[in-house]
Amino acid sequence: MNTISEHLSIILLTLPFAILFPWLAWRKRLFSYPEKTLMHTQQIPLKYTIGAFLVFVGTQLLIVPLITIAWFMLIGQQFFHHELVPADPGANAWLNLFSIGCVAATLLGYYLALPKLIRQSIWGAGTFKGFTHQIKSCVIGFLTWFASYPIVIVIGQIIAILLLILFNTSPVNQVAVQQLKNTMNYPVQFFTLSLMIILIVPMIEEILFRGFLQNSIRQSYGRYKGILYSSIIFTLFHFSISQGVRNIEILSSLFILSLFLGFIYERQQSLWAPITLHATFNGMSVVMLLIET
Repeated sequence: MNTISEHLSIILLTLPFAILFPWLAWRKRLFSYPEKTLMHTQQIPLKYTIGAFLVFVGTQLLIVPLITIAWFMLIGQQFFHHELVPADPGANAWLNLFSIGCVAATLLGYYLALPKLIRQSIWGAGTFKGFTHQIKSCVIGFLTWFASYPIVIVIGQIIAILLLILFNTSPVNQVAVQQLKNTMNYPVQFFTLSLMIILIVPMIEEILFRGFLQNSIRQSYGRYKGILYSSIIFTLFHFSISQGVRNIEILSSLFILSLFLGFIYERQQSLWAPITLHATFNGMSVVMLLIET
């Protein structure tokens, strides 16, 4: 269990960066919208957003379990006398990879079935401004990590101290991080799952929560409420009973991250900006996991 002094040490080490980097970003006008705002290509009807979430949730709750059951029955396992997920972390990793792949495939199929103008709106008008703008959006996404990551760490550590005082709780990893940590003795699975978490998961979540959801909310409530409401929903989707009271710490950090993701999507009007920031966050989580071990 981490002690209060350990959390305070992390805060003291991170706080200068949580002040310096956002200040530099502000001076460089990273936190302001461009003077000339691009027009979004077309409004995304709510029915398309609802459809995307039905595909996302339905794949995880119905399609993946059904295929998993069929697979276990095919290989002759006495499936109904055992747990749904095997205890072997290596086997769990393959199931996680399979789940991510299924979600990516079904969401891609749904996306490709949409009208062209809707697909363009999901990526943002800036996507069609040229290759240079896309590179700039990726750079903005990467640089935003330096401004946002220290803030996320400081807030997370403050909440961790409060939880330690109030509930005397032990640290708990986010579910995805813990699943990855469990595969560290399986190099192939660890490497493959890491790539999926860094490259595929950010694309899935940003298309869903920024491309579909934030766009739909913005159309009815405006830019700022679009960022806020989509961030709340993004955060709630990461709730897990296994995280216990530590959900407060984990979800608070994810909410701050999501605000930055939503902001740079609006700023650049290109989905590549939040995808890059999200991928950088996930990549650093993998690096920190390697450092800890």
